[in-house]
Amino acid sequence: MPKCAGTTIAYHIEKNYSKIERIYLYADSVTNTPYDIASGNYDENKLPIEVLNKKVENRIKNMNKDKRSKIKILYGHHAFYGIHEFFDRQPYYFTFLRDPLERTVSMYNYWCKSYFFFNNYEDTKKGNVLKILQYGVPPRIEEWINEIYVGNKNHYPRGSMANLLIKSNYIDASSKSDIASNLNKFEFIGLVKSFQEDSFYLYQNMGFNKFCDNQNISYNYFNKKYMPRKNWKTLKKKIVALNREDYSLYYKALKLNEKYKKVNNNFYPDVNKLLYRRRVFTPFSRRVPIIKKFITDFLN
Repeated sequence: MPKCAGTTIAYHIEKNYSKIERIYLYADSVTNTPYDIASGNYDENKLPIEVLNKKVENRIKNMNKDKRSKIKILYGHHAFYGIHEFFDRQPYYFTFLRDPLERTVSMYNYWCKSYFFFNNYEDTKKGNVLKILQYGVPPRIEEWINEIYVGNKNHYPRGSMANLLIKSNYIDASSKSDIASNLNKFEFIGLVKSFQEDSFYLYQNMGFNKFCDNQNISYNYFNKKYMPRKNWKTLKKKIVALNREDYSLYYKALKLNEKYKKVNNNFYPDVNKLLYRRRVFTPFSRRVPIIKKFITDFLN
């Protein structure tokens, strides 16, 4: 899910699973077309999510049986529901969701970062990241909300969690009146607000031994402290109104997350096991490159 700590989770997966054990399902890895659903560099009308999901399906179908049998995990924005049917194993679907207000602000910060830090100006320009520059810099958050974020023809704001889950077959589009009622396709739904314990529970059960810092953290180009209180109140109200379906999902996810932790007696013991292992192994693993460099310098 865009802007829900997915980059950090993906980074841990790539550090702990070899290339033959994982498949990265992100648009640029599927179509060789760089885009990001959370930034301005995406137009769903030109490249529908359903089309991307179909490309993913074809990619899996075209893999030989031996190669497919070695896959342990599929991850990314386009790991749609039903992909397990191409494998002869019991699936375990999980995702992370985030408070839509915080997520929207994070998305804006990421959008600004994508303008300032893209390596190739021309590629950025083609991707429409520079679509509404104001005097050579990205627009203020209010302008971004009105010009970029407001969304597409299906009324969802850009990068909507509800929209992505519907397009990826996790949610039935016909149940808009109670969109959160069918989140039961996920075995576990983590929350960004409790990211350490939720992610550590998953890492422990996936047997991770290598740990890294959080990834893809955007600079705060927007800070509500520097906006008049009245303006922030108006903007907040608009963001909440645009994200009604996402809030419905998020509140349901809060309850499911809490229930999972109460019912699963192994949750906190598993988290504590990994916390202990990280305290033991991380200091040593961080010293290894230094020790290697010292030995290399000494031998030379």
